[in-house]
Parts: sequence; structure tokens; C-alpha cells
Amino acid sequence: MSSTTFAGMRTEAPDLQALADEVEALRARYQAAADREARLAAVLDWDRVMRRAYTWLSLAQLRFRQATTDAAARTERELADACEPRIDDLGASFKRTLLEGGHQSELAEAFGEHVLALWAADAAASDPSLEESLVEENRLTARYTALVAGAAIEFDGATRSLGDLVAFRFHGDRALRHAAESARWGWFAEQGAELDALFGELVAKRTEIARRMGHDDYRGLAQLRRHRIGYDPDDVARFRDEVVAGLVPVNHALTERRRQALGLERCFSWDEKVHAAGEQPVPLGDLATLTANAAGMFERLSPQLARFYAEMRARDLLDLESRDGKAFGGFCTWLADHEMPFVFLNANGSGDDVRVLVHEMGHAFQRWSSRRQPLVDTIGCTSELAEVHSMGLEFLAWPELEAVFGDQAESYRIGHLSDQLLFLPYGCAIDHFQELVYASPQASAADRHDMWRQMEARYLPHRDHGDLEHPKGAAWHAQQHVFVYPFYYIDYVLAATCALQFWALSRSDRAGAWNTYATLCSLGGTRSFPDQVTAVGLRSPFQPGCLDTVVSAAVEHLRLNLPA
Repeated sequence: MSSTTFAGMRTEAPDLQALADEVEALRARYQAAADREARLAAVLDWDRVMRRAYTWLSLAQLRFRQATTDAAARTERELADACEPRIDDLGASFKRTLLEGGHQSELAEAFGEHVLALWAADAAASDPSLEESLVEENRLTARYTALVAGAAIEFDGATRSLGDLVAFRFHGDRALRHAAESARWGWFAEQGAELDALFGELVAKRTEIARRMGHDDYRGLAQLRRHRIGYDPDDVARFRDEVVAGLVPVNHALTERRRQALGLERCFSWDEKVHAAGEQPVPLGDLATLTANAAGMFERLSPQLARFYAEMRARDLLDLESRDGKAFGGFCTWLADHEMPFVFLNANGSGDDVRVLVHEMGHAFQRWSSRRQPLVDTIGCTSELAEVHSMGLEFLAWPELEAVFGDQAESYRIGHLSDQLLFLPYGCAIDHFQELVYASPQASAADRHDMWRQMEARYLPHRDHGDLEHPKGAAWHAQQHVFVYPFYYIDYVLAATCALQFWALSRSDRAGAWNTYATLCSLGGTRSFPDQVTAVGLRSPFQPGCLDTVVSAAVEHLRLNLPA
């Protein structure tokens, strides 16, 4: 086990001209190579150069998110924002050389066919003339991150962040849940004009970039940026229709069950995370206790996973607590030069801390499991596949949840499965909303609020915001993916359809489910999403009947009565 901790992981900012010269020298070396061995050696050396640059980008962005008010971290992040487009373009230019050099068959033999498709998408999504526009896009997304991270809201006798307020969604006191949601949405309402204007700038900038690259609007460029390989927007649209048909009745039934369990006349949006009367399941002890208890949970799940988690803790590669100035949300990033991931989240004392920790550890375990893949492009994978690893681990951990919840574990399981079913239409609503937005980039803020109301009516007709006015047209203001990671959100829905298959398999063959999962993780990003999930024995969400099968199993487990 390496003794290098996160504090000692330092990578210097690249000199862009020196980096360009290095890449150019490797290009010349590749083109002049006399044989296959020499060409592949040049590719691997280029990959090492890019790993170093991307490690610096990851560290700069991570340390800013850890402390958005720190001047040095902000300066480094601004430098990263300015350098990232140039670094990406240097990578894309080398990929063009590989794709046009006449040796594609030997590259495919050495690294797999899929990486050529990834390189083709990167090359098509890159243009050196757009560097200034791409830097501006980065600056705009950083503004959103800093704005929501800086929220300081007086509530219940304390100054709280947005993440702190989210914890009250799980509270057993309904009046307190309502008050917390009122405070949270009140903050978004106060910032509403700024958020609408910021999003308008992002839509305009992304549309400009896309049109300069020959696309009608941003949607085509987004397909390339997100590496949508093996399926297309029509497949996604059909899948969203299946979600409406299959999940809207289920979610009506879940809402009615909740209403009855809580003894309410109406269920409101601030009741959605509460599935039974009384206090909701929370982890045993404080955050330090959760971190320690998770070790036991992972040990019983897989000794390999436990050893990896122990190394993460020993090297200080977990940042779990919520604090002032820390960016909202949770994520996992890969520090390529150190061959280790970093897990970031904002624990708030709710049961969701367990879900998010396990989720991000799923991402981390996948990267670590595939770290010996020869190229950085196939150590990671496309985002919908990555979310299978994270959401799959959430369900595979079910039998061991007593380690972190004690006798509240079964209550958590019921809530987790119910929340997963409630989530699927919401994820589709976010995706479809973005389709509408980028198809009409000149739409006004009021038009976009109307678009969101249409999406809630289609996908979330059970949702009732009561006296909370702001989320009725702008609930998407709180979804950072809309601002920072456009068109990412459908990936969670596609992945959940696969994760539920892991849940179903683990109920009858726990060891087999884990072995399938570990195999999937070890493959990294060597195939497209549909090909890779089917290669390990799962069904692609685009296969007819896949969604119905997993939803039916969940409905049966929850003993839901659906309308005829």
C-alpha cells in the first residue's frame, strides 16, 4: 500500500506550449515509426503525457470544490478552466492522427475497437478555434458551482447550506420538513433571476459552439461530448415513453401508500422521502462511526472491496463532511497519475449519506478495478455505464446494511427501492426538459419554466408542490447537472434499469451477482454501454421488455397494488 496521502498528491500546472511541443514530438515519432511496436510505444507515451495533464485538471477542480471561497483554489480552478480546452484539443489532434494514419486495425487489435469510436467522437467534438468560447463555458459553470456552494440560509437556529437543508426531507416531523423546503426554495427564488440569466448564457454559449461546428443546435454536439455510442436519441425517446407507461402508475401507487401510511389528506413534495410514520432511518452514530462501520459492510460484501476502501481511508481520499464553502453534491474523480480515485460528498446525517457513500464507492471501485487498462480512455467509461457501477453497488450492499443502520436497515431498503422507482420518471423529465431547451435556444426564462411544468405534468403527475411556488416552474434550478453536465441525467435512468437487475439477481444468487459486478468493473470502458452490459449477462435498457421486467420485480417486492 502506498504511503502517499492526498495532501502529497501534487501535479504542476502544465506549460501549454511545452505540452504542445511534447505532443507534436510524439505525433512525429508515431508517423515516422518503422513498425507496429514503435507505433504502439508512441501511443502509450502520449497517453502518459495526457494522464499527467488530466491529473492536474482533476486536482484543480477538486480542490476548488472542497473550498470554493479559498483564493488560491479559485485561482488554480480559473487557470484549469482556461487550460482545459487547449489540453482537450491537443488530445483530440493526436487522436485524429491515429484515426487517419492508416494503422487503425493494429490500434483496434491492441486497444479494442471501441476506443477508436471514442477517439472519433472526441475528434469530431473538438475545434481549436473554439478555445475562447469553451473557456467561457467553463467560467459559467464555475459561477453556478460557487453560487450554490455559497448559500447560507438561517433555519432552525443555525446557518445552513443547501445540503444541510436537504437532510430535513427525511425528518419525521412534517412541519419541519415543510419549513426546511420553504427555506430552501426561498433561497432559490431569491436567486431565481440570476440562475435564469446564467442558464440563458450557458444555453446561448453552447448553441453558438455547436453551430460553429456545423450542428443545428447543441443536441448533436452533446451526443459527441457524452460519447453516445451504440444507441441514438430516438432510442432514448422510446425509452422515456416506456418509463411514462410503466412508472407513472407505480408512482401514483407509491404516493397513495405514503399518504395512507402517514395519515395525510394530501402528499406534498416535502413528503416524498418519507415512507412510513415516525423517525426515518439514519446511520448509526456520527460520520466517523459511519465511515468505520462502512468498512465492516464492505468486508462482508467483498474482501477485495474492503481492502480498497481501507486504502482510500489510509490515503485520505475521502472528503465526506459538509462545511461552509464546500461545493454541493457528491462525485468521484480519478487521479490518473496516482492510479487512485477520490470520493467527495456532503454528509448531512440522513440515511441518504449511506446511499451516496456506497454510490461513489461504486465509481471508485470501478476505476481502481480497471486501472491496468492500457489507456486512460478505457480506464474510465461512458457515464451511463459508470452509473451502473455506482447504482449497482447500492443494491448489492443491501444484505450488509445492518452494519450501518442496525435494526433500521429493512426500513431503509424499502425506502431505497421506492425512491429508485420514483426517481426514474424524474430523471426522464430532466432529460426531456433539456431536449426542449436546446431545441429552442431563444426561449425566454418564462418559456423554460413552462417547459418544466409540461415535464412535471407528463412524468411526475403525482408531485404536488402545495404552497411552494418556485419549484412549480423551476425545480431544475437545484439540479446541478442541468447547468454543469448537460444531458448527463438520462444516464442515471438507464443505469438504474441495469442496477435493478443486479438487485434481482442478488436475491437468488448473491455470489454470482457480485462476480458479474466485479467483472463489469474490471472491463473499464472497453465497449459501448449496450454491448458491455449484455457482455456480462445483463439486458440493455433498450431491449424490449427490459424495463417492464425490473419494474414488475420491484412492484412485487414492495407489494404494491396497481390500478387495473
